[in-house]
Amino acid sequence: MDDLPASMLWIARATEARSLAERMRDSDARSTMLAIAAGYEKLARRAEAAKAEEPTSSTDVYRSSNGDRWRLITASVSGRRVVRHEPNAASGGKITETPMEEFLAVSGPGPEYEALRRLLDSSGVA
Repeated sequence: MDDLPASMLWIARATEARSLAERMRDSDARSTMLAIAAGYEKLARRAEAAKAEEPTSSTDVYRSSNGDRWRLITASVSGRRVVRHEPNAASGGKITETPMEEFLAVSGPGPEYEALRRLLDSSGVA
């Protein structure tokens, strides 16, 4: 359970507290337990907000002749890495992010895959 994101852990505790509250006969105890559950839910929302605001670093991986761009985005706290593809406007311009491991697993024919492997090899961080 320790591998779960913090927000999910807080939600699990909130669910447990609500379950306990349902079984309590004393109204003051029930009210207190429901307040605890609400507090856990507040912590879950804060954990999600903090995750969304996590600082990141960005490294250019490859830019194609048509203007498409691939960048490696690394979250500084969690270390989570994604490959962000920023297509040119003519291609629709819809930015996508793929977890780095999934991107490398595709092992496609495009030069962006080789460029990412070279970047990882040169940095010593695979």
